Amino acid sequence: MTDIAQDFSANIALGVAAHPDDLDFSASGTVARLVKSGVDVYYLILTDGSKGSMDHAIRPEELITIRQAEQRAAAQVLGVKDIFFMQHEDGLLECTPHLKREIARHIRQLKPEVVLAFDPTMVYDAKRGFINHPDHRAC
Repeated sequence: MTDIAQDFSANIALGVAAHPDDLDFSASGTVARLVKSGVDVYYLILTDGSKGSMDHAIRPEELITIRQAEQRAAAQVLGVKDIFFMQHEDGLLECTPHLKREIARHIRQLKPEVVLAFDPTMVYDAKRGFINHPDHRAC
């Protein structure tokens, strides 16, 4: 098996995701391998995570704090260098010129050789009968 960091001559990688935890369940193995290979990995999380719970008793503001803390803890375990939280409202992310400029700004600043992102055509939950989450597609 080849080393992804050597394959791409990567020094910097950026994971772009809609929600806190998206990169954890979709790319944490790749992130761990990149970090182990000496790549500086950063996360760009586009939404605030305010609706990512089935517990309706938690206020959105509290959930934002919880999910960002969980994301920081998970990223720390993997050795991620830093996380940028964009704070767009969870569930309302749209692929707009403004969003594209925000993502492009981070890419221009970090200059990653590798960018990790969702495949918008991935079947997210076949039992529920929909293709991916709208925020994931916009991301």
